[in-house]
Amino acid sequence: MTKGGIVMKKFAFLLIVLAFLVAACGGSSGSTKVSEEPTKAATAVAETPTEDPPAPTALPQPTNTPEPTATFEPTAQPEDPLPDLTEALQAIVDNWFSDNRLPGGAILEVDMPNYNYTFAGSVGMANPDTGDMLLPEDQFIISSMTKTFTAVTLLNLMEQGLVNLDDSIGDYLPAELVDQLLVIDGQSYGQQITVRQLLNHTSGLGDFSNGVDGNGNGLSDFKELVLAEPDTIWDETMVLAWDIENTPPVGMPGEQYVYSDTNYQLLGMIIEATSGMELPEAYRTLIFEPLGMSHTYFEFVEPVVEGVNGRPVSNAYYNRILWNELDSHSYEWGSGGVVSTAPDLNRFLWAWANEELFADPATQTEMTTWVTTPDCGTSYGLGLLRFVFAECDIPGLGENIGNAGLFNSFFFYWPEQNATIIGTLNSNEPEFGFVGLPIEVMFTVLGFTGE
Repeated sequence: MTKGGIVMKKFAFLLIVLAFLVAACGGSSGSTKVSEEPTKAATAVAETPTEDPPAPTALPQPTNTPEPTATFEPTAQPEDPLPDLTEALQAIVDNWFSDNRLPGGAILEVDMPNYNYTFAGSVGMANPDTGDMLLPEDQFIISSMTKTFTAVTLLNLMEQGLVNLDDSIGDYLPAELVDQLLVIDGQSYGQQITVRQLLNHTSGLGDFSNGVDGNGNGLSDFKELVLAEPDTIWDETMVLAWDIENTPPVGMPGEQYVYSDTNYQLLGMIIEATSGMELPEAYRTLIFEPLGMSHTYFEFVEPVVEGVNGRPVSNAYYNRILWNELDSHSYEWGSGGVVSTAPDLNRFLWAWANEELFADPATQTEMTTWVTTPDCGTSYGLGLLRFVFAECDIPGLGENIGNAGLFNSFFFYWPEQNATIIGTLNSNEPEFGFVGLPIEVMFTVLGFTGE
């Protein structure tokens, strides 16, 4: 069978399995064809392979930050090593843009060092009002992918002896706050919550951001407030005060997994209390600067870091409302406050995959201790998502490990191909785009590699 035939066969199968996945996970996504030709940009370059992989090295302590050695970065070559794959991957981006009538644009990066190949593509507009087309290296809001940075920062503090994962959060946070958390039948169980339970969403705390929907309109009460009062600048104290007043518990500590932004607001406070640094400084000192993530920053709480060639952050849309213009999205903080680029996220993801983020390999093992979630094939570690596709009756793909965000942003390491898949749709619609797009990429890659 030709490579093109393999791709078509895989794509036909993909349509079936995507329908199964969305049904199993309780969501749906509509798609409508449009006739407009999308504006797009794509590049594919060969990498210069190294004879041996670099030895893992731990992130430095705050007082000793060496220059980063990003040996995984591609070196451009005059020829695309897999031109047909480049065309196919760009077609995927184009189709997701047009089929879902995205209001802005989409970015996709696929890095495959085993084949000396990196794809970087985009489609649509960074800002339709200015007419700026979206480029593959443009900044975008990563929202809940921030949780992975929060977890890595805290685990580095654990290695320094500043935090114990199985300690009560009351050892690090004020009693007057902790004693207002997880109140059930008039009694607080906040002191029973551990740091680990915040990290893996088993604390029993409800989700202030996506939880209570009082009027049943499909939009959480807090999101309604964010949209209704766009000029409000939130800090973590205000967020937690709202949470305590309005968000009921979902269970006792350790009983069950329930995803909650509240957990990562509290983790941000623990990082500040134990490190002596404000949260953006801790990220920058322990992650961004050592890894050379030069176009990544924390919105609202540190100075804006310009994108490549001084370009601004690309537009993101929530229910087709321009999110960038809402000062009220300052609430995201430790649960979702970072802006980054696909190349910067690729640096981070390879550092994780090569076990370079921690001094002790056991820390990476801690991070990948999984708890089962209600969604098919999905489990959660410490700030990490894992999709095991065979558990959703999707054979042949293996697993993805990484994270995803509100605007269908995602970064995943694909162990079976030693590859990274990174991107964004810059829109919360369609639902589960952060699952479907990577799956389509994976089947397409397999059609060309024959593995």
